[in-house]
Amino acid sequence: EQAYFGLGNVAGYYRNWDEALSYYDKTIALSPDFAPAYLMKGQTLLQMDRKQEALEAIKKAKSLGIAISPELEKAIQ
Repeated sequence: EQAYFGLGNVAGYYRNWDEALSYYDKTIALSPDFAPAYLMKGQTLLQMDRKQEALEAIKKAKSLGIAISPELEKAIQ
């Protein structure tokens, strides 16, 4: 999962949102409890203007115990 997660981060850095999303989904498929993948998936979905899906992914990350920045909390409201 670390390799896919890292590739997702690289794709996101280069603003290849669809590719990043694909890698985060692969990460989640391998490790359904890997909270950072849900968080990054949510942030990527926000970049793609898919707010409802982003909210679901970020809520999942929170439920797995990851802290969410106040800025991100504001962005999903």
